[in-house]
Amino acid sequence: MSPAPQHPAVRIDDALAYRIYRSARMLRGHFRELALQAGVELSQEQWFVLNRLSHQDGLAQGQLGDAVLDDRPNMARLIAAMEQRGWVTRADDLADARKHLVFLTPEATGA
Repeated sequence: MSPAPQHPAVRIDDALAYRIYRSARMLRGHFRELALQAGVELSQEQWFVLNRLSHQDGLAQGQLGDAVLDDRPNMARLIAAMEQRGWVTRADDLADARKHLVFLTPEATGA
């Protein structure tokens, strides 16, 4: 068995993974600034949910989690916060009592 290949040490500032992380973080901050300039306190994740629902209203909370965050506990908190702000409302799924459907409110749609 041959030894594992040796790779030269890479400074963190030069590591591709670190650059991607930093870029994503900068874009997140830029998005937040643009939203604030537009007069809305809105996270990227909230925008993702609003966008998804604007194309297909009444999605199950789990479907939004899979599509947006892939993290159901965080999605539940995100939806609860958006519900408090009056952007979405939840209703029981009549076809499956274990699910909640999420709908945009008139405030979110500007109607």
